[in-house]
Amino acid sequence: MWITAMAGAEAAPCPDCGTVSRRVHDRYCRRLADVATGGQPVPIRLTVRRFRCEAPSCP
Repeated sequence: MWITAMAGAEAAPCPDCGTVSRRVHDRYCRRLADVATGGQPVPIRLTVRRFRCEAPSCP
């Protein structure tokens, strides 16, 4: 059994300039630490979106 989830944020602030962007640059899957359920390991797969800053002044 797998638990699959997707991050729900529709926008994110740029780590460099702080401008909030909704433009999706990429998606990737992260595998988180297993959670034991009933003695069985259950892997967690999380799909994460990366956003691209649209501010012209941002490096």
